[in-house]
Amino acid sequence: MATAVIQDSIQNVRTLQFAHSAGVSDGDVIVKNNLVVVAINTALANISNAWVYFGKALMPKEASLVVAVGDIVYWDENGLVSGCITKTSTANIMCGFCVQSALSSDTTVLVQLFPDLTNVGTAEIAPGAVGPTEMAAGVLKVAKVTLTNGQIKALRGTQKTLVAAPGATKSIEFVGAALFLNYGSEVLTESADNLSIRYTNGTGVKVSVDIEATNFIDAAADTFTNAIPVKDVIVAAAGALDQPLVLDNDGDGEYAGNVSADTTMTIWIAYRILDWS
Repeated sequence: MATAVIQDSIQNVRTLQFAHSAGVSDGDVIVKNNLVVVAINTALANISNAWVYFGKALMPKEASLVVAVGDIVYWDENGLVSGCITKTSTANIMCGFCVQSALSSDTTVLVQLFPDLTNVGTAEIAPGAVGPTEMAAGVLKVAKVTLTNGQIKALRGTQKTLVAAPGATKSIEFVGAALFLNYGSEVLTESADNLSIRYTNGTGVKVSVDIEATNFIDAAADTFTNAIPVKDVIVAAAGALDQPLVLDNDGDGEYAGNVSADTTMTIWIAYRILDWS
């Protein structure tokens, strides 16, 4: 069985719980209903175990394959005999994207595990665990949002909606996000203007820890960062029920620079819709 090494801090990984039909060791990689997961602990067959489905992991790579930062990667269950990362989508399972380039001579590659939930099987893994986006409220969902150059530069005054308001009696639980700055011709500039994810608008309660803008927004190359949830999101019901999640620049001014206006940003956000009715 192929093995991986989790390379992320505990607050950045996301896990689920289920019992596998065979015994596993710490780091073993398996596929559960088209979801690529990594075992956290050693466990006997049919014993409940914790599995990482979201987070950075050092994984075995297809021989001679060159992988660049940002490349979408797939899990080949039969590659290298017991499984490996590949860039070939046919007959393989999308499991995330590369966050550190790998040369043809490298045997491993660092991957941000990020499941394609549109292909996850309809069988429920465990109560409240991962399932497809069509399943009932309370399961993990993901969305991809792209910001134009103009939207990046206007975030302080006009926040960007990442997840739409879910409807009466429902709230959104922020799980995590990965942000990618697609660098253009010149750098963007900022002073003390960090990003955050909030309910409603620029005055709503923050659901993410502040996302450091320095060396991200003003980077001179394509750059990744991530967002993690606030430990205690304490908010009045009116501030969360039927409220969207938005991306905000909560600093003292709008971003500037990049006179060619060709830098953009892409965000993958993971969240749950909770129905309190």
